[in-house]
Amino acid sequence: MNGAGTQENPYIIMNADDLYSMGTLGGSQVYFSINKDIDLNNTQYSEKFVPITLNCKKLIGNGHVIRNVNYSRLNENVSMFSVAGDDENNDITIEGLRIENIKLAGKNSFIFGNSSEGKISISLDKCVFIMNEMSFIASEPCSENDRRCVIHDKNITVSADYCTFVSDVYFHRIQPLFSGDTLSHCQLKFLISTYNLVSTSDKYNAPMSGVTISDSYFFVKINRRISSSIESMAFSSSDCTFSGCYMVCEVIAGVSSVLWNGKVGNICFFDKEVISKNVKSSSMRNDTTGYSYKVVGLTTEQCKDAVYLRSIGFNCMGADE
Repeated sequence: MNGAGTQENPYIIMNADDLYSMGTLGGSQVYFSINKDIDLNNTQYSEKFVPITLNCKKLIGNGHVIRNVNYSRLNENVSMFSVAGDDENNDITIEGLRIENIKLAGKNSFIFGNSSEGKISISLDKCVFIMNEMSFIASEPCSENDRRCVIHDKNITVSADYCTFVSDVYFHRIQPLFSGDTLSHCQLKFLISTYNLVSTSDKYNAPMSGVTISDSYFFVKINRRISSSIESMAFSSSDCTFSGCYMVCEVIAGVSSVLWNGKVGNICFFDKEVISKNVKSSSMRNDTTGYSYKVVGLTTEQCKDAVYLRSIGFNCMGADE
């Protein structure tokens, strides 16, 4: 493999075998750069996929894509990437990487799996994750000591800036999309299908659990596949903080109300026409201790009007800016 693994001269990844070499050539101060799109179809990894080991200081994607993963182990946890935390390697940066056409199905399914009990911080910058389908067979709930979510396994925290996350997610019992993470300038688009909802008091299993998120866009569809005793869904836990966020929440079936809990640091808004059309009794609420109450329900037309949004305090640009 070309390169020296330094910041000035990173190892150059050109194919699937190079990608997997991060497990052996990598280390806590090693840099890798992807210089070509990588298609895992028609490779040894398409027949028997194993998680890609992230053993590095930084992985530079250069806008290139890793595509075509189909990984199913219904009695095991599965992930696209595997990371390990210890005293030397617990801080990884991924920049400018695209992930496309990924299907994961397992007891729990993650983008980033933890192969150790160590704590790991992952910083994502200008990355795109198109996860076609992620299926969770597990029925046990998350807890304070097991804060797993769709994006990562327990003991991992993610900070994402200017990133896009898209997936159809299938739960036996609903679990978080993000947990304990920090998101800014991100786009989130999820179709959530679940057999069981999460109640308003279930702090660690709301789709957004303990997340700090700013200047970001949500588009979420919710489908409850069978009836249960819970009629309403808490989209976020009370320890979330939202600033400058736009939320479109559409219910396909089986949910009577959607609750948005958390603190609001700067004006946020939602499309009330979508909410009212699909939810019998909607409630967007927050804990305003130390914060201003600035959650605004707008019409679809108002949501698209940059001039109007600026007039109510939302920081956005017009089409000509």
